[in-house]
Amino acid sequence: MVAFLQELIREVALEKEQVELPHKMGKMYIKKELHKRPFHVQIDVNEYERTGEIIRYKVPILDDYYNKLVWERASKYKRYKILPLKRFKEIINTVKEY
Repeated sequence: MVAFLQELIREVALEKEQVELPHKMGKMYIKKELHKRPFHVQIDVNEYERTGEIIRYKVPILDDYYNKLVWERASKYKRYKILPLKRFKEIINTVKEY
């Protein structure tokens, strides 16, 4: 199982290929998408602890695009998730060019 996951991660994340999964489980690939908003809204925790008021501020997103791991699957597999997602994210973040 570990060898299969390592091979899947290598093909999808490093070689940037679309992979057909066995037993009609669908396909996996990485999709480059545009950010829908130019910033994240965060709460200033230090100011909240000091004053008791919730202070929100905007943090700009530096990249215009982000990479998303997509698993197109049949409806009978909709409940399932990609378990080695942490491993995928680590490799996707190191390989920025998609």
